Amino acid sequence: MAEREIVREAGKVVPGPEYDDEPLGPVGQKVVYEDDRVRVWDIVLESGGYFGLHTHELDYLIITLQGAKCKTWEKQGDVWMEYQFDFEAGDVLPVTVNGGQTHRLFSTDNKPFVNRLIEFKK
Repeated sequence: MAEREIVREAGKVVPGPEYDDEPLGPVGQKVVYEDDRVRVWDIVLESGGYFGLHTHELDYLIITLQGAKCKTWEKQGDVWMEYQFDFEAGDVLPVTVNGGQTHRLFSTDNKPFVNRLIEFKK
């Protein structure tokens, strides 16, 4: 089965100051499994929803259970970059964080985005 390439559309600089004082939260909503090698998070982002600022310190894999259009605001140095995604059910997206990835997730669709995020412990 051929894998569908998930395109992170070209980023653009977006404002971030209204969120600058937001505390960091966890990388998912609920841990559904954990052992000495992986931690699996449940994430459900309702239509028009928002998942707050968080930092990924471990490489991870996103497995999409219910697809939707989303965007992230990712902090890169002193600026925020916006990236658009169009996830479909069954999509698998590996992410290498290279020392850390700090971002927020927004739903831009009229349906929920449901996924499992698998962190790879070092």
